[in-house]
Amino acid sequence: MPTSTHSSPDSESPGRPPTVVVVDDDPQTLAALRRTFRKEPYRLLTSSNPRQVLDWVDDLEVSVVLSDQRMPLIEGIELLREVRLRSPKTRGLILTAFPGSLRLDLGLPSWVGRVIPKPWEDEGLRSVLRELLGTAPGAPSNPVQTPGEPDFDLGGEA
Repeated sequence: MPTSTHSSPDSESPGRPPTVVVVDDDPQTLAALRRTFRKEPYRLLTSSNPRQVLDWVDDLEVSVVLSDQRMPLIEGIELLREVRLRSPKTRGLILTAFPGSLRLDLGLPSWVGRVIPKPWEDEGLRSVLRELLGTAPGAPSNPVQTPGEPDFDLGGEA
């Protein structure tokens, strides 16, 4: 797969696909998410490092950050709060195997689109992102794999 390049911070320019960033500390989850999104019409960047995600948010026009909630360095909701401070237009999604750990009764901030439970349903997750991005299925995709991220194949979609 191609590696990501960041020489042009105008990823939202006309004719360019929107940029979606996915962060999860589990390499197998990242690989499964890359498979889930491989045919989608946006640029996909993945990382296991929340600091790298913040660098991308600083350098690129990122449309959506999909973050795992439980990570060693920072919780997903805290990462999304920092993303929001740096890039007010960027939307966030939380992915978690422990939805009960979030205080959903207090409500989510308006910039967090949804909480997606693990395991997720592929088409449902793609649909949520399409809705946030306003994209139509079937457009050409431009998936980008982060350098150094292993691409484990867990089976699933062919």
